[in-house]
Amino acid sequence: MTELLLERDNTAILIKSYLRPKGIKIIYTNPPDWGVAKGHETAEKFYKVSGNISQINEIIAVISEEFIKKGFKHKKKFDLRKTSTTEKKQWRKNTIKKLKKSKNTARKQHGIIKCPPGYIMKEGYVREGYTKKNGTKVKSVVVKPTCIKKKGLSTKYVPPKGKQGIGPLKQGELSIHGYSNVKSLSQTNRRKFLNSAIDEHGSKMVLKKLSALKTLQKRTNPEAAQIFHDNSKWLRKKYDDDFKASWKTSKLFVN
Repeated sequence: MTELLLERDNTAILIKSYLRPKGIKIIYTNPPDWGVAKGHETAEKFYKVSGNISQINEIIAVISEEFIKKGFKHKKKFDLRKTSTTEKKQWRKNTIKKLKKSKNTARKQHGIIKCPPGYIMKEGYVREGYTKKNGTKVKSVVVKPTCIKKKGLSTKYVPPKGKQGIGPLKQGELSIHGYSNVKSLSQTNRRKFLNSAIDEHGSKMVLKKLSALKTLQKRTNPEAAQIFHDNSKWLRKKYDDDFKASWKTSKLFVN
């Protein structure tokens, strides 16, 4: 994702661009027609093109030129990928709180169940209400805990002091670019979709996501885990300039 900031007198307009599988989405914050008082208003426009970085730059240039003719000037152009870490940490913190509250609610209502040998308890949770496509409203419900087959290690992993485990992962960051059901995708398409995700999130963030997915599916879905591992190696080598050390010294390549 890239941003372009334009200013005129006391009015600023922020333009965000997102690369999507079927085109490019542009989001305007505080369009000049709405005035300064509504500075948090937004508008969206979608361009149906094949979608690549050069086309984003071309579209941004055209949009920029239109506003410059109206008296706006460039203030700063920057890449949001460098500032997304703080936002993601806050999202993770809020999500962990929400999950704990959901599990505690289920425990108060349904308690803890005993599972037979070889099985472990899957925590209950609160499934929030939602509306179906046909307009039917589904109420919120507290889902009971169940027993599932144990596939993990005999002892639970405890992260080192001061460190955290993988934690919740934000859904859709890769799949929105086409990177989903990886076992059914060709190597060419997997790399194509990852390139698209990297354009938005950056190589470091996508590498962390792949590493987390590999670890989480190492025992339950080893075939997919191996694909995530292979894709991580490809990414690390291709985008070597984004990292401080050489890919040759990366743990992905050093046994």
